[in-house]
Amino acid sequence: MIIKNMKVHLTYLLLVVFFFQTSAYAVAIDWSGHYRFDFISVDKSELTTGSHKSYLLNNLILMPHIIPSDGFEVVSKIHLTNDPASPYNNSSQAGLIWGGSVNPAAGPVSYTDNSNALSGSRPKTQLAISQLYLKVEQEWGSLVVGRAPVHFGLGITHNAGNDPFSHWYDTRDLLAYKIHIGNLFIMPSVSKQYAGDFSLGNEITNQTLHFEYKNHDTGDWLGLFYETSKGSASANDIPLAPIGGTAVDKALNMNSYNIILGKDFTHFNFRVEGGFQSGSTGIVNATGRNILLNSYAVVSEFNLFSNESKNTWNIKAGTVSGDNPDTEDFEGFLVDRNYDVAFLLFNHSLGQNVDVFKTSLGHDPTIAIKNSLDDEYMSNVLFIAPQWTRQLADRWKMKNTLIFARLNNAKMNIGSGIETISSDVGIEWDLGFHYKANDNMEWKFDLGLLKPGAAFKKGSLDHKISDTVFGFGTSAAITF
Repeated sequence: MIIKNMKVHLTYLLLVVFFFQTSAYAVAIDWSGHYRFDFISVDKSELTTGSHKSYLLNNLILMPHIIPSDGFEVVSKIHLTNDPASPYNNSSQAGLIWGGSVNPAAGPVSYTDNSNALSGSRPKTQLAISQLYLKVEQEWGSLVVGRAPVHFGLGITHNAGNDPFSHWYDTRDLLAYKIHIGNLFIMPSVSKQYAGDFSLGNEITNQTLHFEYKNHDTGDWLGLFYETSKGSASANDIPLAPIGGTAVDKALNMNSYNIILGKDFTHFNFRVEGGFQSGSTGIVNATGRNILLNSYAVVSEFNLFSNESKNTWNIKAGTVSGDNPDTEDFEGFLVDRNYDVAFLLFNHSLGQNVDVFKTSLGHDPTIAIKNSLDDEYMSNVLFIAPQWTRQLADRWKMKNTLIFARLNNAKMNIGSGIETISSDVGIEWDLGFHYKANDNMEWKFDLGLLKPGAAFKKGSLDHKISDTVFGFGTSAAITF
């Protein structure tokens, strides 16, 4: 009997070993990802003394690519240092803040393990998955199904956050087919922005057409990203106050399109992206009128370089619309938070809840400015940022950037009326050092010095602001 049982167990063992060996030969898994460390400090985030913010972030992302068969690939993006209690959890890949609380509910402390002062260990992180999709490659194109990243052009509207130093990301639950025709691809897709339940009706659906032509031989780049968003009134949860609304009355019906144009020459290249938004928000104002969307952003980058020189000259310039309180529509355009022009301006929220850039639509009102991440959007601004980059050594670069900016629309709701404030945002000087040990290891050190403009005083409110604001940050990233 014992011998018989041993034979049965041995048979099971051999079958298990055979199964895993067969699976190992049939399925391949490729791993990629990155580890990033950040330290950020801004001495006067509210432009006054006593509003110093400083934090450290730890981030590890793994991206397994499971290849069960030729032409098939299952891709996921796993965040191992995720803080589910963070108010930024839905869209951030900043990582875990150092010194996380073992008592996140801030409830009564009853014993050592839930005491921040006495606990002998830090809280565990929770695993989170932001991407999970199937990709099927074919001779003439590829099929994508699942929660996948979305990126277009310079990333002013759709930004997947592929750079290891990016703190934010965009994804869609989509069904897409990418058709390849030489240097051109066309990708129609349909995605579910929101589905309230299993039945039809309580949902928001996007239909997208992504066209792009990129010729590396001639340096030509041309692209279009067009998207419509339609949803029922029951699914429409656009925040009311930031756009001047009082109630949800109609279905959502918005349109957006982005255009990218670029060209590479021997010692010069440029990129220009324009983003435009229109349609109906489905929100009505106090007079019962439906609030329409009518906003735009145009951003350009110019780069001058030479293989024989250690100097590179760059200019970023653009204009982004801001909401006009004189109209009953909403004209604000929020540039994606991954698109950075300066270290402080349009990157870190600044001021005493002034909102001169009119970006309240993108902010959690419960988060104080001095307790925020680099969560500011670029909006309502005309800017130019010339940059000089010097190659100090084979692995070292130094960057000097000057940022000049003015408000596009200086009219603000102050008290019970509309007031025109100063359009002077200020001048910022950034100094950065970049060390690249190899293709997989990078380190950055950035300094930012801002002289705030009179716009932050917010007209008759006459907020007291500091003459200068100083910030610095250091980040290291290892990709694999």
